[in-house]
Amino acid sequence: MCIRDRWNFVAPPFELISPYVRYNFPDAIGNVYYYNTEEGLYEMQGRLEVGRGYWLLYPSSSSVTINGENIEEITLNLSEGWNAIGGLNEPVSLEALEVTPEGSLVEETLYWWDPSEGTYQEAAVILPGQGYWIYAIRDCQVTIAAEGSGKVEQSNLQPKQNELLRVTSENCQFLKLNLGNSSNIPALPLPPETASCFSYLVLYNSKPVWEFIIEGSGNYKVESLSELYQSYQIFLDGKRVESLNGLETVSYTHLTLPTN
Repeated sequence: MCIRDRWNFVAPPFELISPYVRYNFPDAIGNVYYYNTEEGLYEMQGRLEVGRGYWLLYPSSSSVTINGENIEEITLNLSEGWNAIGGLNEPVSLEALEVTPEGSLVEETLYWWDPSEGTYQEAAVILPGQGYWIYAIRDCQVTIAAEGSGKVEQSNLQPKQNELLRVTSENCQFLKLNLGNSSNIPALPLPPETASCFSYLVLYNSKPVWEFIIEGSGNYKVESLSELYQSYQIFLDGKRVESLNGLETVSYTHLTLPTN
């Protein structure tokens, strides 16, 4: 397993010989962080479980070998919202997941963290050792099975909403972006300590109105990704502004971007 000298999003792909973080990653800085979807916060943990994705901070780039026993399938209990998951010791396609009830997962919301770029990348396959985010519209069970184990491949994913807006931080100082209740799919959680560069975030919504909370100074670019909504207005503290450039550190300031 290739580990970079920064935050890494990892997942054990089998039953580990020892579940302890220190046994498998002896040079890690502290323990790992797991995202509690129901509480909406990170929890520090000293043990690793197969099927879960964890944030791991390392002081230097390394090649780490972890050992364990392969399993053919695992069933995960997911909660409504973003869930940090992992797979098996072989690639498994997103379409091969068995989801109960059907339609509980939103298609094209499988993301992995690229530590080299400091941002998320969309994925269609769950690879061994890599942690992933997946979005569920309700509590559900997901079975990840080796694709050669006789499981029937099926499509039981909820269609993803259109991508409408992208927010970009030019100086990689984009620390937090929370979406209001008008958004159907909230922002992806960032690493536990957001010192890493986070370059952009795509927003999804069936209604062209958002309320944002931004923390962190810098220049922010907003661009439309939909042909249907090419014009929009930006309001900062209730006043219309032309751009989000040169912002000072802002805490819990609401921005509303309605389309015309």
